[in-house]
Amino acid sequence: MPEPPRPSTRLATLEADEFTTTAKRRSADTSKLLHQLKGDLDWIVMK
Repeated sequence: MPEPPRPSTRLATLEADEFTTTAKRRSADTSKLLHQLKGDLDWIVMK
């Protein structure tokens, strides 16, 4: 069974308008949102 994509990978592959909408819903800056998901959060979700 293949491993599901990491949250940061899924976010990085969104269309530009979807990415902007996602960031706005989370009250986050688009440039920082992807960085926030990488690392520990990806690891926790994938565990």
